[in-house]
Amino acid sequence: TRPLPRTATWCGPPCSSRHMMMKLLRGFRCAADGNIAVEFALVVPILMVLALGTFDGARIFLAQLHLINAAQAGAQYGMRDMLTASDSEGMVRAALADAADMPIEVAARQFCACATEVACGSYCTPGQVAPYYVEVSTIADVRLLFGFPGFENPMRLAGTRVVRVN
Repeated sequence: TRPLPRTATWCGPPCSSRHMMMKLLRGFRCAADGNIAVEFALVVPILMVLALGTFDGARIFLAQLHLINAAQAGAQYGMRDMLTASDSEGMVRAALADAADMPIEVAARQFCACATEVACGSYCTPGQVAPYYVEVSTIADVRLLFGFPGFENPMRLAGTRVVRVN
């Protein structure tokens, strides 16, 4: 047998020329040089896509919470009494103030409803006037940092709150 180089691992007896393919395959099976680098190169792109997707998903989730909270703030302003319920601009200002650092679009409206929406002042049943409600809707476009197939960029999110006026 011939002496082994210090960097290689010997995996069997010397091969004849007709078993050259077996020797080559055996060398791949036994040699560990560079395995970690190859595994690292295969795994890192997958981990990066997962990490970036998680980051963008968390940003979308947080933006949705901000929209819902802004709509809730506007609705809380409007539900105090009949005077604030008719103040659509006040509800919009309250929603915009709650989402101070996020550019959003806000719409507010008032309506009366029984089982379905009815004209305010009408009766649901004899002697029962239709309750008064306020609705505040918020919309924002959130730009994804990383484009992913199947997702719009920017992504349009919305939040809505409907409350009964006391």
